[in-house]
Amino acid sequence: MARPKLLYFLHNYHNRAGTEEHVKTLSSELKADFEIAFIFPTNGQVILRVEDSGEELSFGGEPVEAPFFVKKQPVVNAAILEALSSFSPNLIHIHHIFNWPMNAIETVLDFAASKGIKTLLTFHDYFFLTPIFTMQGVNTVAEAMSENYSMAAFQKDIREFLAQRQDYFRNQFKRVDTFIAPSEFAARAIGEIFKLEFKVIPHGITPFKTLKKKQVRTHAKLRFGYVGSLLPQKGWQELLKAWAAAEVADSELHLYGGSQVPNLLPQQAFYHGVYNQPDLPQILSEIDIGIIPSVFPETFSIVLSEMQQAGLPVIGTSFGALPERITVGKTGWIVNPYQTLEFSKLFKEIYSNRSWESWEIPIPKRSSEMAKDYTTLYSSS
Repeated sequence: MARPKLLYFLHNYHNRAGTEEHVKTLSSELKADFEIAFIFPTNGQVILRVEDSGEELSFGGEPVEAPFFVKKQPVVNAAILEALSSFSPNLIHIHHIFNWPMNAIETVLDFAASKGIKTLLTFHDYFFLTPIFTMQGVNTVAEAMSENYSMAAFQKDIREFLAQRQDYFRNQFKRVDTFIAPSEFAARAIGEIFKLEFKVIPHGITPFKTLKKKQVRTHAKLRFGYVGSLLPQKGWQELLKAWAAAEVADSELHLYGGSQVPNLLPQQAFYHGVYNQPDLPQILSEIDIGIIPSVFPETFSIVLSEMQQAGLPVIGTSFGALPERITVGKTGWIVNPYQTLEFSKLFKEIYSNRSWESWEIPIPKRSSEMAKDYTTLYSSS
């Protein structure tokens, strides 16, 4: 029996950010039951990647202009339609439209309507609310929609433009069959503007094993660890400020990730550069306390799941879904990343009070469990 054809509409594929990693993990779990393809833009071309073979087909496009305005690019849209027709999906799951012309969603939904194809859309971040899709520096949609934030982020008041942009998406959403959020927080936050009904499906990760700490630790120092991209919204700069102020004896801070190299590191802080996914079990084996210092409202955080898979208690910030996924005093700590003194004191407290060593860290959702949720959802769509 032929497998149903499932199309994932992405903003990127050859990247290691959260959305891409989630979709790759999900497709790996589902490929036995679905024939899967991905559509994404690269260098002005529309790429159709077939999961079974890994083959990538290019369709003529053009460089995409800033995807903040509803400006149609006929050449890109024609290439999207050609790629969609080439694969002929039975189901379309839209994950992101950043890097596309903003009206790419309209093109996809027009195609789906003409063929009677069901559509799903996942909100991985806040791009449908604002061009600053991380909402960096604020923790609520109301703050991101305020005049103060508009002036700080865009150097002018663009609230009227944001309302028009949201109205455009709101009209397009009327044709989407199912909306998905990775956390209750994301569903609430996005629901403030769009008033949608969500299926909340937390991301799952592929299980892995880490070595026991005593097998890998070469000295008695307590190791705090940051793992992930060194982007401003991830809060690593605030982390370094707090670490410099803490001056915790017999402790080290280790940072793993790419995008930016710290210029000057405080004492007992070490930067290890880019890591590959297979390296993660070893890296997490060498860390005692995980840190996620995000300064934007995370909609989920796959890194938190990875750290919990390794049995690590985690310092998270008061932004986004992190406070709902970390239980203070049982699985980790919550801190305001901008309160440097409070942050720095927490390092000393953790070093002095080792009650966390007996905590039972929850096992995160497995990718196979997530796949079952999506199989059920796709079958009912």
